[in-house]
Amino acid sequence: MELNLELKLTNIYGGDGITRPYQVESVKLSRSTKQTRTRVDVGVPVESELEEEQTEVKDAVCQTFKRDQDGAPMLRLGGTHGKLWGALKEAAESLKDSEGLFNSYAEIGRFMRAVRIFPIYVRLEEADGMMIESLPQILAGRRASMIQQFFDVIPCARAKVRLVFPDVAEKKIKRMLDQLKEISCLNKRRGSIELVA
Repeated sequence: MELNLELKLTNIYGGDGITRPYQVESVKLSRSTKQTRTRVDVGVPVESELEEEQTEVKDAVCQTFKRDQDGAPMLRLGGTHGKLWGALKEAAESLKDSEGLFNSYAEIGRFMRAVRIFPIYVRLEEADGMMIESLPQILAGRRASMIQQFFDVIPCARAKVRLVFPDVAEKKIKRMLDQLKEISCLNKRRGSIELVA
């Protein structure tokens, strides 16, 4: 069976290994000094304050989107490593626990091997602008230092995909598609997918 779907995606973070340079300005020194002087002949104290700030501009990496020949952003939704396939698998796992749609996680794995999604990279249509967001991340290790990661983020867009699966799976696939709006997915697990048509 084949389903042609139109999806509404929200809070779409760039990524999938595609990066661009981004300049970041950070404050390295910020201080304020105060002086009080009293002239002996007048006897009135006069205060003066000096504020100093030093900033540094450095190159950082911003996770962004693959672009098509027209420059439109694209997202890896299709294929077995695509965001939609992963979101459907997660929807199946939540339905296994809440509704008993599947008997085991192994069954979900076997079921998902029969689901194919085309194309692999999908053009994001009606993308309403792009902004940069910074997310902190603590690195593993003894020092556990914190770094800032930068992402291009599209607040809302639409995408068209084609699902191919065995006819007997139709009921489960439709229930999984309905469940998509209940889970967080896409890059950085901050986005959502909603079925439009």
